[in-house]
Amino acid sequence: MKKYWLIWLLGLLGLLACGADVPMKISQADLIKRQAGEKEFLLLDVRSALEYRRGYIKGATWIPHGEIDERAQDLEAFKDKEVVVYCQSGIRSGKAIRVLKSKGFTRVVQLDGDFGAWIRAGRPVAKP
Repeated sequence: MKKYWLIWLLGLLGLLACGADVPMKISQADLIKRQAGEKEFLLLDVRSALEYRRGYIKGATWIPHGEIDERAQDLEAFKDKEVVVYCQSGIRSGKAIRVLKSKGFTRVVQLDGDFGAWIRAGRPVAKP
């Protein structure tokens, strides 16, 4: 019986450890409200140059995810403000969020569904 409790406890600890790195998300509707509001925040597109040229969410700042580490100092003004990050599907934005958090950014969230969901919902897209 003790063996089962130990296995259960180790499994629970493993799940908690995995979930600790899951970024907080913001819905598309909440992003649209923020864009219409007066609170300052940063919308950060971390997709590739080709993806960005095909279209982006209006108001986004573009920094490819591979450059986030070296260019984080360019975003210092937003260190304690909300930063909403998106990529195409969520993998690169998750990586970018981890880097930003390691650099001391305190309010970094991921756009739920990222750009792919934005497009599927028929939301507007800007072009460079």
